[in-house]
Amino acid sequence: MMALLATIPGSPGTLARTLEPGPVETNHIFSFGRRPDYWSNLIDLHPAIHRWFHRELKLGRVACLYAKWLKGGRDWEVADLDKASGRSVIGWLEILDLPEPFATWRTAIVQHPAGSGSRPTI
Repeated sequence: MMALLATIPGSPGTLARTLEPGPVETNHIFSFGRRPDYWSNLIDLHPAIHRWFHRELKLGRVACLYAKWLKGGRDWEVADLDKASGRSVIGWLEILDLPEPFATWRTAIVQHPAGSGSRPTI
């Protein structure tokens, strides 16, 4: 799947967006038996990425969170993500053991959880 994701031009944060113009499917990043419709918890995914997300749930969530974090604004409301996930999303990210590039994305979010304008682009 990483080869497929690597074909996406631009910022690695776009990996959770669409592979190409065309159909998208709205996905809840966290659901746990319910589907909280907070803006921060919703993301449009290309159908192939959506299928990958459900197969690789931990990596998929990190990728989607990174894309939302990069976008900022109403797309990145940590309090809403905490409500949607039923736990501290930043705390959850801190304990994950991840391969690259997911580990780098996780670190960026954890180091700048508020999503300030001064955050670096990775």
